[in-house]
Amino acid sequence: MLKIKTPSFNQWVQSFKAFSFVEKILFFVFLALFISSSIFILNDTYNKNTITVPAYGGSFKEGLIGQPKHINPIYSSASDVDKEIVELIFSGLMKYGENNEIKNDLIESYSFSDNGKIFDFKIKENVLWHDKKPLTMNDIVFTLNIIQDQEYLSPLRANFQGVTLEKMSDFEGRFKLIDPYGGFLENLVNLKIVPKHVLENIPAQNFASDKNFNILSPIGSGPYKMYKVKENGSIHSIYLRANENYYDGLPNIKEIVFSFYSKESDLKNALIKGKVDGAHLTTNIEYNHISYTTPNYFGLFLNTKNEILENAEIREALKLGINKEVILNEILLNEGHLTSSPVLPYFYGLEESETVFDLNKSIEILENNDFELSDDNLRIQKIEKVNNSNINQDLKFGDKGKQVEKLQECLSNFPEIYPSQKVTSYFGNETKEAVIKFQETYFDEILKPSNLSKGNGNVGLSTRTKLNDLCFKGESTETKLEFNLKTTNYSILPNVAENIKSQFEKLGIKLNIETYDNNEIKQVIRERNYDMLLFGEKLTLMPNPLPYWHSTQIFDPGLNLSLWQNEDSDKLLERIRLYYDFNEELIADLKEF
Repeated sequence: MLKIKTPSFNQWVQSFKAFSFVEKILFFVFLALFISSSIFILNDTYNKNTITVPAYGGSFKEGLIGQPKHINPIYSSASDVDKEIVELIFSGLMKYGENNEIKNDLIESYSFSDNGKIFDFKIKENVLWHDKKPLTMNDIVFTLNIIQDQEYLSPLRANFQGVTLEKMSDFEGRFKLIDPYGGFLENLVNLKIVPKHVLENIPAQNFASDKNFNILSPIGSGPYKMYKVKENGSIHSIYLRANENYYDGLPNIKEIVFSFYSKESDLKNALIKGKVDGAHLTTNIEYNHISYTTPNYFGLFLNTKNEILENAEIREALKLGINKEVILNEILLNEGHLTSSPVLPYFYGLEESETVFDLNKSIEILENNDFELSDDNLRIQKIEKVNNSNINQDLKFGDKGKQVEKLQECLSNFPEIYPSQKVTSYFGNETKEAVIKFQETYFDEILKPSNLSKGNGNVGLSTRTKLNDLCFKGESTETKLEFNLKTTNYSILPNVAENIKSQFEKLGIKLNIETYDNNEIKQVIRERNYDMLLFGEKLTLMPNPLPYWHSTQIFDPGLNLSLWQNEDSDKLLERIRLYYDFNEELIADLKEF
């Protein structure tokens, strides 16, 4: 049997000493190549046979401006603060994927039929509420019923008008639509489900004000659940913990903390000092950040319940009197797009609507509506009320009655013309002489237009007009073109408001600007307490203006900020969301610009 003996270390050393200088160099070169290739092969094998997954744990702190009010998906769409938290606590039937595609969330499978008017779906059977009760079709039917019930005043109501839901089983349902609608799946993204067993006994009048569910301990089925709320007169911070029973797997971040600030400057300082890990800011700072484009816009909303602004011609004059190019260039520094429509043509690939500025046309419209410039450069509309007790018929010598009595009452105000000041209801010589004196006293206005050289004593049109003007003139009212414009201290909005104010001054229009913080402006909006509102709206990825312009949304918590009501547009929005037709209808009515 052949026995092989491995050389000892000393033998290897002695062999190496026998190498020539060149052989030693070659040895080390080949050794280095061998080691590096071995490392490469091992690393490549490891990477091909393993995947990197995030570890569970840690905490993320986000800063928000404002205060939470409704951590309740029935109302949260009206507030960015509420929406951010609701997205983590509650689940929708559908959700957005990494590339903004719409994919299943609570829904396991679905299908359309009847040309898109019927939507059959099955929900996942392993979904638990945060209190470990099962989520079933009963909860989905309950949620939709609340949204559609006018008593609850949900801003989502307009999205589901004409939609019915039938429970087929505990985990199967069927939506029926009046007409096919391509944005229906996105509506299901925004349909976050609430628990029937928690909320079914809360009356409608308390549903939005119940602090326990709306702030302190909302029960959802999402990846995070409420853990703790810190208060100090207001909500200071909210702590969320990962939901260990989440149907889509345990989230990687163990804890998410929301801290609330009243000013953007305070939030910016908190980010720089490391008190928060992330924040949404409107201005850039020296910090790692992500930029993204969303279909949002800022607009000047005109309260069409205002007596002046309900006039479409006045709204048109205001629109023509604002040079938006100036605002874009001088304040926005060309970072943005101009549009005359909230459908945002540039975002959705529609034809751009022209933004027209015509100062002369604007002034012409205002003057045609009897708004004239006063001495202090403010346009005022004067309207004289008709006095029904005036002289309304021609009179002559020998006439009797109430009209003669009114004539004598008027003449008696001028003793130098009618010394006796008698009111007899009879048109005699004394009255005739007084009329002649009156006509000659106001020669240029009464006699000259009729080419008469002296009075004739007959009360005709020109004489009656002057008598009525002096004695029976009705009370006049003055309407000033003066409005209250309310906005927030958010970013550049105060600067935009001041620019609009200066542009309106050239038209003879006075603006009184009032600026509020984020919490205060919500109260202003809820009460619709403004003539004009300079504010921003965040739209969904699908162009759906229904929640912002339907007539049912003119009351809080609806988002129809111009209080615009148009039956034709309502029908378009309810049926098939014909945005081109709606766009034309809106611009024609000039409710927002």
